[in-house]
Amino acid sequence: MDTRGTSQDATHSTSAGQHTDDEDILLADRELWEMLREAEAKVEQLRTELDRRRELRRQARDGEDHEEEVQRLSEYLEQAQINWQAVRNFFQSAIDEYRGDKAWGSGRTRD
Repeated sequence: MDTRGTSQDATHSTSAGQHTDDEDILLADRELWEMLREAEAKVEQLRTELDRRRELRRQARDGEDHEEEVQRLSEYLEQAQINWQAVRNFFQSAIDEYRGDKAWGSGRTRD
């Protein structure tokens, strides 16, 4: 009996399983990059809106109220800035959790 075909089939199916996992990881990476691009675009929109509002207020200066509003907008923009390390940590924990859930379904134990 020739066992080479059986061995090759097992290797192929294992390889195919790894390929699927690799594809899942690449898809998750692409999704993360897309989310980051969207977040960066949103920050750019906020900055553009802040600049527009500052310009309007410069044109219509009317005392201390004007300065207070501009100051508040600067504070809001600072609060809206993205902490990329926190975003990365969040997505890393989400990926780790996702991988952990797959481990439960495969019969492996979770550490």
